[in-house]
Amino acid sequence: MIFSTTTIVLFVIVLACAVLTHYLGFSSKDEFLFFSRRQAQALFFPCLFLLIAVSYVLWREYRVPNELSLHIKPYEGAFVSMWLPSVSKSDSKHWTFNTFDSPQTVKEYYLKRKNRGEWEIRTKEEEGILVLEKGNLDLTIQITERKNGKSDIFYTLEERVRE
Repeated sequence: MIFSTTTIVLFVIVLACAVLTHYLGFSSKDEFLFFSRRQAQALFFPCLFLLIAVSYVLWREYRVPNELSLHIKPYEGAFVSMWLPSVSKSDSKHWTFNTFDSPQTVKEYYLKRKNRGEWEIRTKEEEGILVLEKGNLDLTIQITERKNGKSDIFYTLEERVRE
């Protein structure tokens, strides 16, 4: 990836702040950066909306480790890659993390009882999928390896449907 998520977010915030600053009259020039006052007025509401949307996503990403830790201890040394909103009609929750460790190391971490708490192992697949259960909840941990040496850790928490 050419730009990191943080770089793009910071660019959007700076751009929105520049437009808002010029629009609100904090610039005495007719042109500020590369915006005329008329362009700044046209971009005011889209930039304001974009600033709110980006702030919401950043706030959600900030909360990810705390949300996951309510259910299971996040893998030590992992960092949040992105917040994923629920895409299905179910009440499942999803979290995505990255780490520089191998999928096997991550899997071995969760095979230890102290790292998974009250969760019991239901299935463990060779290809990096581990399904844990606690009561009527299933937690699927899928670990995939990337070409750049990182590993992605996908956590999916869902309520088991009674048969």
